Amino acid sequence: LYRVAHNSLLTNANRVRKRMVVDPTSPLCLEEEDVSHALCSCVKVCEVWRKITEGKGPTGFFDGEFGN
Repeated sequence: LYRVAHNSLLTNANRVRKRMVVDPTSPLCLEEEDVSHALCSCVKVCEVWRKITEGKGPTGFFDGEFGN
């Protein structure tokens, strides 16, 4: 959570900023991979969230509805 809050998760967008790579896109969906995208808005990631939150997706989890 600390890394998410401080935007220090090593996403491709952050790797570009640190000159570690030149392409900020996600290898899964080819959209720019920032923290929000990597954890919530990526179509591929949403599939995983739906499976672990019983179909609610990332919105259900982040809204505090997880497990209800």
